[in-house]
Amino acid sequence: MSVTIKELANELDYVPNNFGRGLQSRKSRLAGYLAGSVTGSFFDLIMQGIGETAAAADYGLLTGITRASEKIDSQLKIFLEKNVDGIILSSNYSVHVEQFEKVERRKIPMVFCSTQDSGRHPFVITDNFKGGQLAAGHLISLGHRYLACCRIEKDRLAGNMDAIRRHNLPDPVQFLEAKDLAAVLEGNPLITGVTAYSDTQAIKVKHVIEGLGLRIPGDISIVGFDDMWFSDIQEFQFTTVAQPKKEIGQMVMQMLLELINGKNVTSKFMEPELVVRESTAPPVIK
Repeated sequence: MSVTIKELANELDYVPNNFGRGLQSRKSRLAGYLAGSVTGSFFDLIMQGIGETAAAADYGLLTGITRASEKIDSQLKIFLEKNVDGIILSSNYSVHVEQFEKVERRKIPMVFCSTQDSGRHPFVITDNFKGGQLAAGHLISLGHRYLACCRIEKDRLAGNMDAIRRHNLPDPVQFLEAKDLAAVLEGNPLITGVTAYSDTQAIKVKHVIEGLGLRIPGDISIVGFDDMWFSDIQEFQFTTVAQPKKEIGQMVMQMLLELINGKNVTSKFMEPELVVRESTAPPVIK
């Protein structure tokens, strides 16, 4: 009984070496993804969306997870050594110009994910301005007139300011870190609402407010950002602005695949969504 080459290969669990095929097609069918963090952030679901979309297109995914500047450079170097067809970046472009220039010289497509550079490359990001509008607008709709707003993300702050000024309300008091908020609240007793940079920061904001003997939402309402997994557990119940995390990952990988295949793409702002929970309520008149 004769055995075909294919049957023999299956029997021996033979896996073909794709290197020669890659030389012929000029494609490795590998994509690189570089991020500063996955656990404890919303990048876990972004990475899930990237990975699922890559797998559906029969692409492998190389990941580099680091915040260290010198390691970012080395991860990009590994991507180049592995001859990736494209790279997704959730990392600061300007800090690592030399390595990025090497990527550009090799004409490897790059797409920014939940961040953006100066406009040289396409990106997928949540519409932070609209998210800021939603956060402050929600507090205003409940009757809050005096707000404190985090200034870490300029577009979210600009959205906060836009909603506030549309209602002819006083400009908010700005803060950077949650630890700065105690002095802000003590110096501005009329403040009844806070927009936080993220749900993670909202936890710290909550501790600061409670440390002052104030109640949430009885005395101060909080709006977070991201809609992290812990936002709806009983201890927090944060009203928040949700980012479509998995959809961002799917969109950015699909965009990269289109670039790899020679198509033109347009940067995409994803729609945020307000999720109302128990950390916000109408203010008590002071």
